[in-house]
Amino acid sequence: NGINAATPTGDALCVLAAVFHAAYDLRLFEWGRRAAPRALIASKIATQAALSAVLLLAVGGADAAEFCATASPDTLAHVGGVALWCGLAVNAVASFLQVGGQQAIGATRAQTLYA
Repeated sequence: NGINAATPTGDALCVLAAVFHAAYDLRLFEWGRRAAPRALIASKIATQAALSAVLLLAVGGADAAEFCATASPDTLAHVGGVALWCGLAVNAVASFLQVGGQQAIGATRAQTLYA
């Protein structure tokens, strides 16, 4: 019927990610009042980077090492550019804007604009 065993797992992980994101948005509003936005987002980015590195080493370290060993310099440059874009533009800049927006107009309205 076209549905494989990975589909329910993927759906469940999407729902779990949505729950975590909702909790993040709600807690961000509260913590945004207590901490300076720059310090708060810097901590968020550092924590996400550390957790991502740990997950990569725990789950995909061998695959990542094999990819880096066999990929062309051009491919590695493209992957590095995408990683830099995701880290700076998507994660850092958007997060700074979200914190400022939540403090200015509230979490609910800011999340509607942010989404």
